[in-house]
Amino acid sequence: MYVMDFKNKIFNLMKINNLYLVSLLLMVFLSISCQHEEIRPKLSDARWNVSTNGNIGITKYASFVNLSQGSTYSAWILDDSTKNQVYFLDGNIKITDLDYTKFIREDQSRISSDNTIHLLFNRAGEYEVNLYNSFEDSVYYIGNDTINAEFIDGEWQIAKTFTIDVYDSIQAAVEVYNGNEELLYSFSKEELNDLEQDTTKWPVIDVEAGGYLELVDSTKVGRPTARSWIASGAQVSDQGAIRSKVNYYSLGTFTTAISSNRSGDGIPTGYAFRRLPYYVNVIQSSHPFQIVGSLKELPDQTIQVTTNGEISKLINEEDNFKVVVENDNGFKEQIKVLSATIDSRHKYLINLKLAGEIYNSDRITVSWDGDISSRDERKLEAFEDVPVEMYVVDLCEDQQVFGFEAGSLMASNWAFRWDTPMKTAQVIPASQAPAGVHENSKYVLEVDVDNGASGRVLMDTKTKLPLVKGQMYTFSYRYNTPSDNPSNVGGSPIFLPWSVSGYPSLWVNYGKSGQWTSYSKTFEYTGSDVEINFMLTFFLTGGDNGLSKVYIDNLSLILAEPRP
Repeated sequence: MYVMDFKNKIFNLMKINNLYLVSLLLMVFLSISCQHEEIRPKLSDARWNVSTNGNIGITKYASFVNLSQGSTYSAWILDDSTKNQVYFLDGNIKITDLDYTKFIREDQSRISSDNTIHLLFNRAGEYEVNLYNSFEDSVYYIGNDTINAEFIDGEWQIAKTFTIDVYDSIQAAVEVYNGNEELLYSFSKEELNDLEQDTTKWPVIDVEAGGYLELVDSTKVGRPTARSWIASGAQVSDQGAIRSKVNYYSLGTFTTAISSNRSGDGIPTGYAFRRLPYYVNVIQSSHPFQIVGSLKELPDQTIQVTTNGEISKLINEEDNFKVVVENDNGFKEQIKVLSATIDSRHKYLINLKLAGEIYNSDRITVSWDGDISSRDERKLEAFEDVPVEMYVVDLCEDQQVFGFEAGSLMASNWAFRWDTPMKTAQVIPASQAPAGVHENSKYVLEVDVDNGASGRVLMDTKTKLPLVKGQMYTFSYRYNTPSDNPSNVGGSPIFLPWSVSGYPSLWVNYGKSGQWTSYSKTFEYTGSDVEINFMLTFFLTGGDNGLSKVYIDNLSLILAEPRP
């Protein structure tokens, strides 16, 4: 085609006077002689691009570009069902524009021959955008997948379908249960929208001091990935949980709200805040006034006591508390309480300051018998030898990773490789593991070790942990090896990179106990400051050289505080 066009141009030029013809031909000749490398036959090429990865937020637009060359026909086509949902846009859209409806073109037919189109998605759902190209020559497209043209009706045709998932705005829905797991209210997204501003229609829920409500995020529209519960005058058991308890200790009338958001790789961000349309009226409790839950050490060595009501009277009670501290190094003493005060923010909490240092390796119990009253004039019941949950910094606190709770090796941020073939390592539901899994564990690691005494499995996590020279650490985890294993198995967690030194051997001979066993070792790290990750190794140590299983769970690396 290129050659024929060139010949036609030469033929027309012959009608021009000779002098002009000679000059022009000379210029063409020189141009061709100097630029002969740019002459190419006509190309056929199938290419395209799109401004989204396939996920987009409602009322947003995406651009689709047909970059194909040499096509004899091309068109973007939408299904007729997309009318009034997906709109073609025209005009100069600026980054500062927020309302794209002013760019909607008048002609909203479902086909466009433009190389570049802009589509506005005004309704949530899944849509298909189809691109069709025809060529004289055979073409193919190579990307994440390979698409070959098909020869139909005397020409080569290639089609590409872009699937666009349009995310709606987040529209919260919430269920409210009382302490007896009775459903009180189920607020749909429509009810939350209608009732949020009209507080005169809000119901009142009576809750006794020390009681709770349970909230369930039942949001479907907008597909939120996280939420946070906001409750005035209350203590929320788990801010980010889909199902969370809201505990009330202070008398008064309070409100609740939910903050929802959507985030993650490749999905559009979203946020919504909704007040829940009800009041909570906390009234005097009909139950005894007593401590609830465990006593806890705070980061500043304060011991905190939780009661089931707001405290109104706590005067000179220090001598009525008895705090006993024990340690494996032989230490056992009663430590005096310097101050016992009501927490400034939450009046149902008692804060104890001690006269001596305490360490997370200590075992502490607290007893009390005195005169402390609640706001509704109940007397606090005496208690004896209640253990304290010590404050610890666990570098492996994220059990999604170190307890495999994300549900798979990849999701838990682990990678694995084998020294010998035919090995498997997988994360399995706790229900499929030997009995005795920790009550908070939903998943455990299952490893198969085979192929004689050389059998070995290497696993390493990508999550980095800091080691500091001179710091004491306690490394621990739980393991189980079935009693019917044909071979004995041993293993040793190793810190990577390989150059890391300054820690003891963590080798364990797992045996065949058939029971979940806890391994723990405390050590001082003597190497240089470094960031490490774990590698778990497993070896056959003798037996019938048959396939043997090991189960691993709850890895932990705590900053240890041994008592001097």
